[in-house]
Amino acid sequence: MMPMQPSGIDIQPAADAVRLIKQAQSVRQGPPQAVMFLSRAVKGTKLKTEAMELLGKLTPTIKVFKSVIRPLAKVRSF
Repeated sequence: MMPMQPSGIDIQPAADAVRLIKQAQSVRQGPPQAVMFLSRAVKGTKLKTEAMELLGKLTPTIKVFKSVIRPLAKVRSF
């Protein structure tokens, strides 16, 4: 699992991680399995939408969770 925030600072390292994962998958003929998710993304914002679109283009072989992971303390306050 690879968490990332919807910002340019996190997207570049995510692209590097994706490249490494793809390299490992080609050498091993499959594993490792990888999943990415956005953390601390605000629903309905352009930043979240653009980050999801970019992740989809960067990671066609890596699953990207569509749900946003929110801090547990914030979820419990509702």
